[in-house]
Amino acid sequence: MPADQDSRVAEIVKPRVAPVQSLAEMTDILRLTLGNPTIEAEVPNNRAWRAAEIPAANGSANAMGLARLYAPLANGGSWRGKQYYMPEALARATAHRFVGVDINLGVEIRWSAGFFGNNPQRWYGPHDAAFGHSGWGGSCAFADPVNGLAIAFAMNQMDANLHGDPRTIRLMDAVYACVGRR
Repeated sequence: MPADQDSRVAEIVKPRVAPVQSLAEMTDILRLTLGNPTIEAEVPNNRAWRAAEIPAANGSANAMGLARLYAPLANGGSWRGKQYYMPEALARATAHRFVGVDINLGVEIRWSAGFFGNNPQRWYGPHDAAFGHSGWGGSCAFADPVNGLAIAFAMNQMDANLHGDPRTIRLMDAVYACVGRR
């Protein structure tokens, strides 16, 4: 992120409670992943972090931007009359590449080319066809092609859970209750 955009970025705040798992309670592989080195929750506030290009770690966005990114993905590649992605490309990008227990998270996941497929924990709503991605601290964005919905949550108050942020789950449940489509 260019320095002239820093004023648009909310300060990241560490979780209010201790992590759900301490490093001592984690599996060896998870301890190595998250503790080598340990990254403090406030590191995204540093200029060096924001300037770095770390594809799997330091994206910056707001919920509206993420929802707009996912809107065509939830609607066969098109949105508001414009084709953004060819359906064939979307099918290739969302095809599961790995289904199994993630050795870091310890839960079943479904990876595609850059997305999590929905899993038994229902991170992305009630439908198996849903897909998205969750971020460090609780951010989440996903597409539900069954209902044509794109849902995003971007936070600055980090959460202590490694997956299945309760705030995101409550938001998702409220959205589905409002639209009456579960």
